[in-house]
Amino acid sequence: MDAITLTINGREVKAERGATVLEAARSADIYIPSLCYYPNLKPLPEVVPDMACQLCLVEVDGRIVLSCTTKVLEDMKVETETSRVKELRRRKLTDILRSVARNERGVLYPWDGICELQTVLNHIGLGELPPYIPKKLPVREDGLFFLRDHNLCILCERCVRVCDDIRGLRAIEFAFPCYRACPAGIDIPRYIRLIARGRPSAALAVIREKVPFPGVLGRVCIHPCEADCQRGLEVDKPLQIRMLKRFAADNSDDSWKKLSKRLPPSGKSVAVVGSGPAGLTAAFYLAKLGHKVTVFEALPKSGGMMLVGIPGYRLPRQVLNSEIEEIKSIGVEIRLNTRIDSLDSLFEGG
Repeated sequence: MDAITLTINGREVKAERGATVLEAARSADIYIPSLCYYPNLKPLPEVVPDMACQLCLVEVDGRIVLSCTTKVLEDMKVETETSRVKELRRRKLTDILRSVARNERGVLYPWDGICELQTVLNHIGLGELPPYIPKKLPVREDGLFFLRDHNLCILCERCVRVCDDIRGLRAIEFAFPCYRACPAGIDIPRYIRLIARGRPSAALAVIREKVPFPGVLGRVCIHPCEADCQRGLEVDKPLQIRMLKRFAADNSDDSWKKLSKRLPPSGKSVAVVGSGPAGLTAAFYLAKLGHKVTVFEALPKSGGMMLVGIPGYRLPRQVLNSEIEEIKSIGVEIRLNTRIDSLDSLFEGG
């Protein structure tokens, strides 16, 4: 092991080079509170920065940093319990606890009494707990092995990420009703938060994780998510989710492209018949996986029903054409006036 030495709270600690401060502290039995950290998972701030718990703050050489993403360095000096760190942790924990059910002892712990949130609360200490704001979400009883009480979710994402990334089962869904209602599975709460924080380009990047037509959907989507919006069901009116998608598409720059990943060429070719929304969406994400994609379209223009079924006053053609050009820009070839009547003709053409 290539070990280095750092100091945590005045104590010398040896850690493997490349480890994070949080991992080094845990290996030395120095407690740093955290809710979203889990071994073998990429730190949540590097995946969904605005969803990180931000409780693992420490002070390194006078700077406040997240210990789950900060790599250890030789002779690094770390303090985990300074007054600034404690105050920032208390503020963040207060925000988390506003939506957490609790009992007479504190937070609502499970039947076996093991609760990491309770451990965090005991360590940070708040005195009086903030008022609880009920979520009033349904309890899902349709699972074969467990109940899914979304009211107890603290949005740390650990259960979903462990199920998806470590176990590979994808058996747990997120708690937001609007998220479940979206046919494309767009992370609606995340992009709305980013818009509220003045980051429409980051919001557009979130939308484009699932669909290549944010501008189109921002104008013509039937928005089933709004019917399930909890604000509309419990407060006043649903959020204008579709229009917020349009806002992100119309008020963003090209910075989302810097975050867009494309795998190296796979050597495989894919034929897609039809350049409608389904065909172009499939083509876009197949190309991002490294495949060579060719779209065959019988009409003289691409777009399918987006073009011929929706009038221009509802879906301006420059919006549609711009998003089709983005799909073509990553290497998708669209062959117009090319009708495909059989699979044999595709195979014959290679």
